[in-house]
Amino acid sequence: MIAGLRLPVRAALLALACYAVLAGLTFLWLVPHSGGRWPLDIRFPTYSLAEAAAYLQLLPFTARDIYAGPVFWVDMVFPPALGLLLALWLRNWGATLWRVGPLAYVLADWSENLLIGRMLAGLPDLPPASLIQMASYATLGKYIALVATLVLLLAVMIRGMRHG
Repeated sequence: MIAGLRLPVRAALLALACYAVLAGLTFLWLVPHSGGRWPLDIRFPTYSLAEAAAYLQLLPFTARDIYAGPVFWVDMVFPPALGLLLALWLRNWGATLWRVGPLAYVLADWSENLLIGRMLAGLPDLPPASLIQMASYATLGKYIALVATLVLLLAVMIRGMRHG
């Protein structure tokens, strides 16, 4: 087995468990209770002011409670679990700045979660456009940091396989 593929099993299991719970809450509870509409933080790569306003206006209270409750809290645990896993992979493969990408991802995802939480807390009143825009930028930042980290991981894995 290639040494860089050995991961701490606990980190992998934590990330997988968080993802499974988050996906289940999102797709089995939140989306059906939201009329089939996808939550803001999983829209790729981002969303417009009009899309966010429409989603928030049409969001029933039961869906808001699911989004602001269990989905929010699991989504606050998942980013550091995934970030830890990515950081350990990068370190195991010899990346020199192995903390930067995962940390940027975690901070962007947390920012996004907190901003969306503020939007949900203010319902039924629509949030200011500036809050929607900040949350949208945080969503974009999350995806940029995650993709950049995955590209870096792929590059160091390829380099590692070529050199040893």
